[in-house]
Amino acid sequence: DFIAGLGVFTKRAASYATADLEGSWYLHSIAAGPEAPDRTRGDLDVQSDGAFSGRLVDINGEVDFISGNLNVSVDGIVDCNVCLPPFRGALDAGKTVIVFTDTWDSGTDELLIAVKQAQNTLYEQEDIAGPWRLSQLTSGPSAPLWVRGPMEISQSGVLSGDLLDAYGETSPLSGIITLDVNGIADCVGCEIEFEAAVDADMTVTVYSQTLEDGSTDLGVLVSQGPSYSQSDLTGGWNLNLIGTGSLDYGWLRGAVTVAEDGTFTGDAQDRSEEHTSELQS
Repeated sequence: DFIAGLGVFTKRAASYATADLEGSWYLHSIAAGPEAPDRTRGDLDVQSDGAFSGRLVDINGEVDFISGNLNVSVDGIVDCNVCLPPFRGALDAGKTVIVFTDTWDSGTDELLIAVKQAQNTLYEQEDIAGPWRLSQLTSGPSAPLWVRGPMEISQSGVLSGDLLDAYGETSPLSGIITLDVNGIADCVGCEIEFEAAVDADMTVTVYSQTLEDGSTDLGVLVSQGPSYSQSDLTGGWNLNLIGTGSLDYGWLRGAVTVAEDGTFTGDAQDRSEEHTSELQS
């Protein structure tokens, strides 16, 4: 057996302030461990001082209303005054995506991705048209399983592409995705209860869905730019990763610095927060 993982690197900005968190955020998560399969969806409204209120809904439809304060450090690390100590996140350089890892009282681990909603702008279907890269992780009876690959969204929302899974199998992507004016998308032809949210820059989409056997998927779509160079990787990055499997699970998080030649150094802690691993190439 093996563990399948989904890791999200967020590039660090030169500086951060708590006011960067201000706005409306949509959340999607995946759980691994004793209470899996489970997922959380919801929304948060964050004020300029970090005060937030919001609503979270689990896989069974149970609603939890939450409030508290968020804070962001100079390195882009986000914490919460009413959350348990394992809860921690990282804000990206564009300040429209936060990736959190957490451990519940039961020992269940969670990877949660929040995207900021565009303000004073209505989303349009054409905003998501074009090439994307997909990475998806499954938790539950179908785990361990990941799926990844390039995909295309047409002007009318038709999905196409060939995706590779953890077992080396390739399968075609199909479906029709529809985006509403608030940046929330649904999909005809996707898995059960598919729902997605697009960030304010319209370059990152996060989604969750349920499989027929009760497993849950968390997926990330990253819009593809016209070109890339090695120097695009240079700088500081924060990492949050979760692993799922039939026998084991866990999360890893840390920081990495990438040099101009692509070599990197850093360190990461596992869910026990007692073991630190050195990352280098």
